[in-house]
Amino acid sequence: MKRMTTFAGLLVLAATAAQADDRADQLARDLAGQGFSQIEVETADGRIKAEAKRAGQTLELVYDAATGELLRSETGRGGGRGDDDDDDNDDNDDNDDDDRDDDDDRGGDDDNGGDDDGDDD
Repeated sequence: MKRMTTFAGLLVLAATAAQADDRADQLARDLAGQGFSQIEVETADGRIKAEAKRAGQTLELVYDAATGELLRSETGRGGGRGDDDDDDNDDNDDNDDDDRDDDDDRGGDDDNGGDDDGDDD
């Protein structure tokens, strides 16, 4: 009896994995049909994660592989959020003064009576 239960459990797992693969394939086709490109779909840990791009926008979707329920949907521009911690021209690096302007962008209060020109005076 234990063998039969184990075998039945393996069949259910195989069917679930096949269903997740079918959902992932369908998701990739749907995204392509909506004009998305650079589509990446992966299935892991009971979830289907898809990333795709269209007209400078990045879309990220996460689904429950067993039920097909949408767990998360995020959109953004290009590859970054605009507040990344690097040496580009964004002024959203509130904890660093690493961009190429003369403003101290570390999130301090500008009404503190001091100047914010980046020097120590």
